[in-house]
Amino acid sequence: MVFVFGECTLDVDRRELRRAGIVRPLEPKAFLVLVHLLTQRHRAVSKDELLATCWPNEFVTEAALTRCLRVIRQAVADDGVRQHCIKTLRGYGYRFVAAVEERQILSPSTSTARAPDNPLSQVESPRRAATTAHDPNLRAPTPQVAPPATSPTRSWGCAAP
Repeated sequence: MVFVFGECTLDVDRRELRRAGIVRPLEPKAFLVLVHLLTQRHRAVSKDELLATCWPNEFVTEAALTRCLRVIRQAVADDGVRQHCIKTLRGYGYRFVAAVEERQILSPSTSTARAPDNPLSQVESPRRAATTAHDPNLRAPTPQVAPPATSPTRSWGCAAP
């Protein structure tokens, strides 16, 4: 699932937030808070719900949530004054207020090429390339080179016994 809002794109599967095409790293808890606010943008989300959802079975204070919201706002170029993405509902919680477009990612069965789960897997080492079995239909066949024809009377630099 990909969410597009303002100049930001949040790719949930890749766990990646981009603003103006540049990756904006988010720590795991801030990422969870942002995803929860986006998926629940049709309603206000209480602080208690965010704490229970993003920090299950952990004792944390509202300060942890406040810090995550500060990190998120900085990443999406929002601030506590304008609040064009996340609106603070004093004494209750938060609501995602920016216009959002959801995009579905094509499943591997419907697409011809599938992006790897790990971006690092796009970089293939020579060792891995030599040891990995590849589908012959994905690459052009390697031309077979015949060994040079040798004449029985010709020596190739080897001394005769």
